[in-house]
Amino acid sequence: MAINAQDDGEEVKSETFLIGATQNIFVSSNNIYVTYTDYWVYPLMERSNETSDWETENTIIHKISISDGTIEYKSKGEVPGHVLNQFSMDEYQGYFRIATTTGWMGQN
Repeated sequence: MAINAQDDGEEVKSETFLIGATQNIFVSSNNIYVTYTDYWVYPLMERSNETSDWETENTIIHKISISDGTIEYKSKGEVPGHVLNQFSMDEYQGYFRIATTTGWMGQN
């Protein structure tokens, strides 16, 4: 929702985006980034003794522009791993930066 705080007579602008689950949100002065982890578990083979990467996790990122009083869905991206929290994301000189990690706590 975009509201002009200096002109209460201006019409309120709003948009609705159905993007699925949400785990973390980062808001800059021009954009909103919504992230969630997509887990994919591969079925184990009966005779497999390997403990390799049978399970993957990727972070899905949705970008919504909120500049100049407009709200517009811009893009969707994906990076490997999962985000720890909203402090693992920022925007610098127009670039979205995100730190992710892989693996589970207690995993050997």
